Amino acid sequence: MKKVPWNRAIIEEFSDFALLSDEETEVLIARAAGWSRVKASRELAMSLAKIDRITDRLKQKYRSATRYNDFLPENIDF
Repeated sequence: MKKVPWNRAIIEEFSDFALLSDEETEVLIARAAGWSRVKASRELAMSLAKIDRITDRLKQKYRSATRYNDFLPENIDF
């Protein structure tokens, strides 16, 4: 699986199109910046389990969004 070249345009398009919550957007930005799960957990004051749940939910939402949005790249790596 290729890595998505996460950038501001893709993050904003995905966030707006999938109607992401503030927490989901924060985790997405942290993961796109290359933060580890542990660093994201510490910096965002969330448990590792919550980071993992949100990441799984983001993956599901992204797969769904790519079916209907031609701007978003198909292959992802969170």
